[in-house]
Amino acid sequence: MPNGPFWPGEYSPGRYASATSSNLKEIPKTYDYVIIGGGTAGAVLANRLSADGKHSVLVLEAGYTDSRQLWSRIPAAFSFLFQKDADWFYETVPQSNLNNRRLFWPRGKMLGGCEC
Repeated sequence: MPNGPFWPGEYSPGRYASATSSNLKEIPKTYDYVIIGGGTAGAVLANRLSADGKHSVLVLEAGYTDSRQLWSRIPAAFSFLFQKDADWFYETVPQSNLNNRRLFWPRGKMLGGCEC
């Protein structure tokens, strides 16, 4: 599989998500609201709170923007995101009706969460 800015497994927090000394001057030091989680609800809440332009909002997300992940833009390819940087690697508790097997429980780890 090709390697590059849009392929699974290429995400590097130091490359895409970290603030550098050159752009720290542009980032506000205080915010009116801080939202933890940039999933669907967090993004909607941030939009509502900042829509009038009177309030500043900081959204903290453990993942990254979906623009860095090609598979998040192709609905039929969502399974290519499983157990990669865009997934939390969750499993269910052992299921008694399935011989105590644990099931993989995919959850999105990027802006938009599981709705990407």
